[in-house]
Amino acid sequence: MKRLVTQFDDARTRATVATPTCCCCCCCCCVGSILTATGVSALDANELAVRAQLPAGPRRGYVIGALSALPLAAVAASVVGGVLADVDDVAAALAGFGVLLAVWPALLTLIYRRLGARETGKAVGVTVIVCSLLFAAEFLGGLFLLLSGLFPAYLLIAVGLPWLAVPLLRKWIAV
Repeated sequence: MKRLVTQFDDARTRATVATPTCCCCCCCCCVGSILTATGVSALDANELAVRAQLPAGPRRGYVIGALSALPLAAVAASVVGGVLADVDDVAAALAGFGVLLAVWPALLTLIYRRLGARETGKAVGVTVIVCSLLFAAEFLGGLFLLLSGLFPAYLLIAVGLPWLAVPLLRKWIAV
């Protein structure tokens, strides 16, 4: 939030707080995408661990690993992007994006293979590709809705879409 003076402020109301843009919108979109991707991964890992008859302790470890694969990849991408930001911003963004798209599938592949998934490539590919497309659609759609002044519709979509997408993705993956 920034303290801004608008054309409607007089001497008495100069100390008003205005939010010309807010980070809540961007965060809702990102959180919706991350919830979808990590939810699908965690449910798949749990299903595979139950099928492998693992005890509750190791099963939870695999579920937590699948749940944190995308956030860990995002952290790795941020570190690489931050290191390269001093050199070139475009190179930093591209390198960070490349790291994200390499680390996330690698972590999921490792977890699914350790759990004995039949079609690891399909499960990881559908999760990564569909959730990446979902993120892009949420970002562009959210931008359009926000610029159009349809904030309530944006919030409904950003919050509701993960609840609809997870069961659909689970049917497609079928690990």
